[in-house]
Amino acid sequence: MLYKRDPIIRKKYLLTNRNRINKLMRLWKKRNPEKIKMYSKKYYTKHKIKISDRKKERRLKNLIKHKKMHRNSMLKSQYNITLKDYNKMFREQKGKCAICNRHRKQLNNSLCVDHNHSTKKIRDLLCHKCNFAVGYYENSDIKAIESYLKKHKEKLN
Repeated sequence: MLYKRDPIIRKKYLLTNRNRINKLMRLWKKRNPEKIKMYSKKYYTKHKIKISDRKKERRLKNLIKHKKMHRNSMLKSQYNITLKDYNKMFREQKGKCAICNRHRKQLNNSLCVDHNHSTKKIRDLLCHKCNFAVGYYENSDIKAIESYLKKHKEKLN
């Protein structure tokens, strides 16, 4: 097997037989999952630091990209909207909460997507406090809360 000894011939052989070699490798991997698992464990334990450093480096290099991808997938899975849709709503609201009108820069978190839990219909973007209040208010007896607040307001006056 001359191709194993001479690097130039080996490279040429591998390039010309790439598909056949890949097919054989996939077949071997399919037939030997325990060997693959064992090899992977050995490799990982031997190169653990190198692997984690590479992961950190890749994550830091693509931090902004990963944050956007994560945000986009979260919005898509929870509210069925994209990051573009969110940004459009954000611009339409001028970066402010739809209830208290505080700007995003005054808040610690980004604006939350307010939606009806039963219909899943999106309403507006709210700050965390307003979103929490609306959610709690929505699930409570509204008249009881209003009468309670009126009762205690009268006591103060």
